[in-house]
Amino acid sequence: MWKISFIMQKKSEKIIELKRIKDNMLRKLYLAFIAFAIPFLWIMNFYHHFLPSFENTDHLFPDMTLPDYIALIATALMAVLVYSYTQLYKKAKTKYDSLRHDIMDNIGAVICNCHEQCNCREEYIKDMDEKGIDLIIR
Repeated sequence: MWKISFIMQKKSEKIIELKRIKDNMLRKLYLAFIAFAIPFLWIMNFYHHFLPSFENTDHLFPDMTLPDYIALIATALMAVLVYSYTQLYKKAKTKYDSLRHDIMDNIGAVICNCHEQCNCREEYIKDMDEKGIDLIIR
């Protein structure tokens, strides 16, 4: 990788960092969705607790217990968290894809400091592929 031009080295470092950020955001999104699903399933299982009662004038929801309130609040908070992680993931993926396409467009040009026939391009593509970055297929 030492023969690669300075610009390609910087782009490589940046895309590796963006891939790490994108993968971490996807992992957080999965965990947030699981955390959303658990209280949501509680609400779906005990949905009859959330039905209003018009016979009892003291309380609109007389069957709701403390776990029901906790599940309702947790579901709302987790829904907001899932939404925010989704937006952050989209932003990270857009940056990653933009830089990946830029590298793919420029990989046909001179990417190394060699002054002779070399296989730096193939080695670079192989190295990026080993790091999980596909520079072959758009």
